[in-house]
Amino acid sequence: MKLLNIKIFVEQRWEELENLCWTEKIEQWQNVRFLNRRKGESRHKLFFIRTGKGDVVVKRTSEELAEREFYSYKKIISMGIPTIFPIGFIKKEMDNEKEGYFLSLYEKSALPESHLIRMLKNKTYRDLIWNAVVALLVVIHLKGIFWGDPSLDNILIKFYKKRVEALLIDAETVSFYESLSKEKEMEDLKRLFESLFAYSYADEEFDEKFFEKRKNYIENRYNKLKQILSETIQLGATNHFKLVKRIDNLFTLGYTFNPERFSSTLQVRFYPIAPRKGWFVTFVEEMVGEEFTPEQSRKIFREILMHQYEMSSMENRVVKLKEAAKDWYKNYFAKAKNIFKAYFPDKSPVKIYLEILDHKWFLSEQAGKDVGIVEAARSYSKKFGKKEYSSVWTNIFTLLSAAFSKKTKDE
Repeated sequence: MKLLNIKIFVEQRWEELENLCWTEKIEQWQNVRFLNRRKGESRHKLFFIRTGKGDVVVKRTSEELAEREFYSYKKIISMGIPTIFPIGFIKKEMDNEKEGYFLSLYEKSALPESHLIRMLKNKTYRDLIWNAVVALLVVIHLKGIFWGDPSLDNILIKFYKKRVEALLIDAETVSFYESLSKEKEMEDLKRLFESLFAYSYADEEFDEKFFEKRKNYIENRYNKLKQILSETIQLGATNHFKLVKRIDNLFTLGYTFNPERFSSTLQVRFYPIAPRKGWFVTFVEEMVGEEFTPEQSRKIFREILMHQYEMSSMENRVVKLKEAAKDWYKNYFAKAKNIFKAYFPDKSPVKIYLEILDHKWFLSEQAGKDVGIVEAARSYSKKFGKKEYSSVWTNIFTLLSAAFSKKTKDE
């Protein structure tokens, strides 16, 4: 065969790939270590090879698609969306044949979604996996990306210690828009449901009612998450409760997030995370060195995120979550707990403090501003406290004011 033209492009550090014998069919390569890796159904031939820098996936496709897919992945990564890492592409023409190869880094510890069908029969894994898939789909749509083929075989699921993440793969059909139309969103969802139905129908235990229930779960979760992330919140010094409300809504759906950065306008600058069960408990215990119930941990984690924002605003820098957690525990929680413990030795100080925080957020939403912990404690005592403890609460207000006056911006 006569080589007419060949173009090889690889990222820095991957120059050794240029020396592979691209003029020959990959099946004929010698002195290359091929790997046997699990993969989903694909209309393209995939090869897995071992290199000095890591394992590489070689996808045989057309010249045009190889280059297009490479740059699509680069753009997707720049937008903060979980996906595979593109390494390069090859375009070649021999006689009358043209073909291309797209090169990417093999994603370790991630399985094609189609291999997780068995896990999807388990409710714990099923909801967690679908929450991650929905998060991926919502975010790419909000960022103006039309996937075109979000089938189960084009999604990788990666399990981390504290979360599960869905990765976009197969970017051949991806298109970028300033904003995505409702029709395009529904087209992606329809393709996802068609893929889900195909895998479900192939199962010997296929249940059409269960499929419809699962379809409704995904669609409902998609619409609710999209609504939460679409809303723009104007944040100022007195209405942080709006941020807490958004966090609450995310928690209710089974998500959390790590803010990328803060500004006066909280837009879609964060990626919703599908946390594994119990990670709030583990996180809080690691951060503050004290054990709490799952519900207490959930509320405390929410408060730490709130405190992280407030510290970042006051200090005009991005405060790390661990730093915010330790500061909150030392300067807020520990002080309040000691106060409540001294006056109510027969009651749980943690329970009292968290009830007051819940009440504070309720009052703040009604007032349209952050009423502060002291005002919330005063209102809480009037609504839920016993009359014989009125003098006790007066002393508590004084102590809370003294303890928090130097740590709050509005009180």
